[in-house]
Amino acid sequence: MTACLYEKDVVAWAEQQKEYLKAGQLHKLDIEHLLEEMDDVGNSYKHALESYFKVLICHLLKWKHQPSQRSCSWVGSINNSRRSIEKIIKKNPSLKNYLQTAFEEEWEIARKWALDEMGMKSNAISSFCPFTLHYAMHEPISME
Repeated sequence: MTACLYEKDVVAWAEQQKEYLKAGQLHKLDIEHLLEEMDDVGNSYKHALESYFKVLICHLLKWKHQPSQRSCSWVGSINNSRRSIEKIIKKNPSLKNYLQTAFEEEWEIARKWALDEMGMKSNAISSFCPFTLHYAMHEPISME
């Protein structure tokens, strides 16, 4: 019954699981799906970090390789990505250990995306990341 509700309406299922916990009715809990959902919570934050790193790296590459095209929108995008990454880490400090991995994993995807957006050939940007994680997160970027 509980598993069926999970398939039909995950929000209603979650509310039901919460009520079971509050009432101490642990025997009624849908353990299998609870574990699955707990894994998904961590994964969703990791995916968010990866997504912000992809945007951050892409715009840093565009900033570096197209100085004549620099815009306030790139500054905003870079700073927004940085703030969003910092916010995720502030709320989930255990993910601080995942920052370097996420940064490195998104490098090649972001590199290809930047090349596409700039209309450049694949050899125009080295396959080795020119930025450190610290640089990507803290190097001042402004239109001034």
